[in-house]
Amino acid sequence: MTAGVLLLIGLCLLAAPGGAGANESGDTMFDDEQAFDIPAAAGVAGSATNDVGITSTKETLIRSNPFVVTVTGGPNTEYYLYVRDAAVAAKKYPYIKTGQPSVTIADAAFAGAPDPAADTLANSERAKAGGAYVPGTAAVLTTDAEGARYVEFGTTANTTPSTYFITVVDPADASNFGDLRVTVRVGDVTITAEGAGTYYMGDRIKLSGTNTDSNDVYLFMTGPNLGDGAGVELDDLSAWASAGNYVRRPVESDDTWEYGWDTAFLSRGYCVLDAGTYTVYACSNRVDDQGNNVDKYHLSGVRYQTFSLVFKPPTISLDGIEAVVAKGDRLTISGTATGNPDQVRIWIIGTRYRLLGVTAFAEEDGTFSYTLGRLDTRHLSSGQYYVVVQHPMCEHVFNVFAFAPGSTSDFRIANTWSSETVDLGSMAASDAVTALVDMIESPHCDDICRKFTFSVEEAWIAFDPVANHTVGETFTVAGSTNLAAGDILVYDVFCASFNPTVPGDEPGYGASGTTTVRTGTGTNEWSFEVNTTIFSAEPYRITVESVEADVSKAATLYLDGESYTPPDPPVGPTGGNYGIEYIFIDPETDRIVAGESVCLRGGFSLKDDGDSTFPAGDRLEWRTDLENPCWRYTIEVGDVSAGSRTVYARNLTIDGFDLSYNADLDVRIRLSLSGNASLTSAALNQTLLAVRQVDGDGACVNGSEYLLRFTPSGAPSTTIALSPGWNFVSTPKTLAAGKDTAAIFAGVDTAGHSVLRYDTPTGTWVALKPTDRIRPLEGYWIYAAAATEITLFSSTASPQAPPERALAAGWNAVGFSDTEPAAARDALVSLGGTWSVVMGFDAAAQTYETSIIRGGSGEHSDAGWLLPAKGYWLYMTEDGTLAAIGA
Repeated sequence: MTAGVLLLIGLCLLAAPGGAGANESGDTMFDDEQAFDIPAAAGVAGSATNDVGITSTKETLIRSNPFVVTVTGGPNTEYYLYVRDAAVAAKKYPYIKTGQPSVTIADAAFAGAPDPAADTLANSERAKAGGAYVPGTAAVLTTDAEGARYVEFGTTANTTPSTYFITVVDPADASNFGDLRVTVRVGDVTITAEGAGTYYMGDRIKLSGTNTDSNDVYLFMTGPNLGDGAGVELDDLSAWASAGNYVRRPVESDDTWEYGWDTAFLSRGYCVLDAGTYTVYACSNRVDDQGNNVDKYHLSGVRYQTFSLVFKPPTISLDGIEAVVAKGDRLTISGTATGNPDQVRIWIIGTRYRLLGVTAFAEEDGTFSYTLGRLDTRHLSSGQYYVVVQHPMCEHVFNVFAFAPGSTSDFRIANTWSSETVDLGSMAASDAVTALVDMIESPHCDDICRKFTFSVEEAWIAFDPVANHTVGETFTVAGSTNLAAGDILVYDVFCASFNPTVPGDEPGYGASGTTTVRTGTGTNEWSFEVNTTIFSAEPYRITVESVEADVSKAATLYLDGESYTPPDPPVGPTGGNYGIEYIFIDPETDRIVAGESVCLRGGFSLKDDGDSTFPAGDRLEWRTDLENPCWRYTIEVGDVSAGSRTVYARNLTIDGFDLSYNADLDVRIRLSLSGNASLTSAALNQTLLAVRQVDGDGACVNGSEYLLRFTPSGAPSTTIALSPGWNFVSTPKTLAAGKDTAAIFAGVDTAGHSVLRYDTPTGTWVALKPTDRIRPLEGYWIYAAAATEITLFSSTASPQAPPERALAAGWNAVGFSDTEPAAARDALVSLGGTWSVVMGFDAAAQTYETSIIRGGSGEHSDAGWLLPAKGYWLYMTEDGTLAAIGA
């Protein structure tokens, strides 16, 4: 069967009902892929005895993409290769790419074949348009020594979507040929935009989409009063699409494209974009299938998609701004300018005051802010002031501006459309602002503005009536002010007999703190609570002050009743190189409630170490049991601060290097500590503040330890807090009868794991039964599927001997026997020299903690803490007896 006969059969099938159809764009589509008995990828041969074949890398492809065919035959043999006629226009066929080795494009007729029938066959079948052969659709190739040749074909966005047949013929034998079929399809184009589809003129809009039909996307826009109505270029309203003007964007290798459209450029020419609805076209080609420039009315044969959007004119809005400003207070002018301006201008006009067109830069979201500082408002005259905020609109040009920006004597304003100037300096404030607004709202100016007024007053603070109260009451002191909401006021409450040079040294001295001004009805308000628990029955002076606005007010409070005497603080350290000047606690230690906040303020002086105020190699260690603790401290050298720091942790360390100065200097530490009394700790002594001095070897300096404890009211029983995963725990006390077995763990979801203890003599793990006793000094391993707490009930039986436990040489799982942390060397003192290493487990991190070594230093120092309710691995070098350090 010849190639011509095959073509005839194919044409007949095309004409047969159901053999082929057309899609909506008129592209030829085959309904019955089996109608041609020609495998597309492999091709076919012309006779049973031939040796020529042809295959393709692609059976179907999207136009604008290449494909490669492989011709096989005799080694170093010449063959004809051509695209068969498909009845499409020239330049719309797949084409053979030029410059390929041993492939010669044959735009003229094939001639001179050893078998003349081969010339006749090839010339009769090859692609033609208007009676002429289509350039680039035929070639003469020569196979290599292996009998093969690769030939690359290209397609473009103009290639007609269809099924094409590619034929190879042996010039020496017309019956020796091969065919294959390649289907070229159209791709798709999509477009979308960031946002909800409504934008302000001047916005930057990100357009993006996909294109599988071509290598470029062409963008244009239609809308009200644009060009000839067929579309204009996105960035130039005067450039018509019908004249071939588009924004062209390349398609990336992943078939995506994008474009950052700055609509501010649309108002910088003589054409102006009106508010309204617009349509953006994304096209795969710049010409249609008739050769016309693509526009709204010429889209045939072009893949495209549209996106509709609405443009609104830019706007400017102002936030709520204080109507009354106290002298010495800040005034902040803020708002939002849409349309993507980079700045707005602020104009403030008042009695003997002109601030003309200062810049307030806008953020990416359009918000802006400008603040008159305290020094500025302090020198303003009392009275009314006018504010104008100017928006430059789409072109980002201020058409009204200060003639001499920044001048303190030339207050003229000018504009971009005339040489006219207006002197605002010679006018009354109300007339000056009217002249400014009239010029901005001129028909020649597209700028917009917003205006408002505010009044300046002398700053004041007032008290609401202060009633008499009784010692022990907690009540609110309140008042009003014209200072701005958010301002900080400092208050002090002190008795007449108080000596402020020693704060907190005596009961009843008073209280101090800060409060924030808040928005009120008519005027702004302030308030604070006074707890008179530690006050004396005598008159108190209350002062409220704004340091920055330089205004204050005072009132008197009268207290009746019996004075409260707080508990005596513990004796200060007898050794070391620091001393305690004062410690003030709110509330006092005997009035702390579990879960409530606690504040401590203290002053610590440094003692002369001979040459310096503190040994540079030592350190001060601080510790607290408060939850969510916050330490703030300042090191003062004389009257000057040498550095401040804030730490959020239960432990605080201050290196000696930071405390070591010449011995003749006066150095002290001002410390504050705040946090909450624990809700989960035992209703026993908790540590509010522990301080000690540690030397360079990690040892505690003799006599340097200071411990301040408290017992909160309302505290629950002792608990063990479990973290998700494995936990190494112990009980710090002997448990109450009936609540001292492994049944206390019954409420824990252990995910099927047993509660375990370790038996050192046998080296085995023992799974606990619910009836097994839980004893102090024993460490237990328990798995928790989720964070939970176990409540412990300690024995109240009396008398009872402190627990002790026999330990064997090797690793022992032990418990800590007190409700307060203790240094390892103190907790294990009963073992003498028989222990060497102790190591805890961090359940939160599911990893072992740094080991503590007997006689060690640094991180391994045996001054390291052992903590209540935790279990520890303890290595014994020989048998010994561990005694509890708490009963």
